[in-house]
Amino acid sequence: MDRKLATIMVGDYVGSTSAMERNEESALSQVLSGLDLVTRCVSKHHGRVFNTAGDALLAEFESPVNGLKAAIEARSELATAPGLTPQSMRFGLHLADVVRVGEDLRGDGVNIAARLQQLAEPGEIDVSEALFDHVRRVSPCAFEDRGEHRLKGLDEAMRIMRVGASSDRHVFQLAPTVEAPKSAIKPNSIAVLPFLTRTGADEDQEFLAE
Repeated sequence: MDRKLATIMVGDYVGSTSAMERNEESALSQVLSGLDLVTRCVSKHHGRVFNTAGDALLAEFESPVNGLKAAIEARSELATAPGLTPQSMRFGLHLADVVRVGEDLRGDGVNIAARLQQLAEPGEIDVSEALFDHVRRVSPCAFEDRGEHRLKGLDEAMRIMRVGASSDRHVFQLAPTVEAPKSAIKPNSIAVLPFLTRTGADEDQEFLAE
């Protein structure tokens, strides 16, 4: 079998079934709009959508950081898309060795990404510990440890990390879409005090002081 290491992202449109019961055409239009938006973000960050399943899509990235950026940007862009909100979709990401079958990817790693998406709440991005270990030193994101969970079909519990919503617009230098939790850690912060010049000093003796 042809195998490869890949970052798998699964994005799912939330609540499409009930929405279609109320107004099928309107709901389908919104679902397609949301999936198209995510597809553009995937392409922008050098990923590839390799499969779709109703109101969900599956994408692969060579880089875990690019996969994370695509999910963050998609959530951010949903805030300004007509008829959509950041809570319109949820995402699961995992890094794993997967099996390539033509243009499709299959295997345990793909299933885990799908399970992570299913556990995520609307508007959230949940990632596996395997992916977290690869991005935590090079990502500006604040992560929330969700603890260990037993995913359907897996014997061992898996630790899940959640991407803080405050990271969305910080990464892309825009206003936040969701208020950050007060307990969120802001990495790489710097505090600057005003610089005051000593009065009455000769020009060559001036200095900066607190």
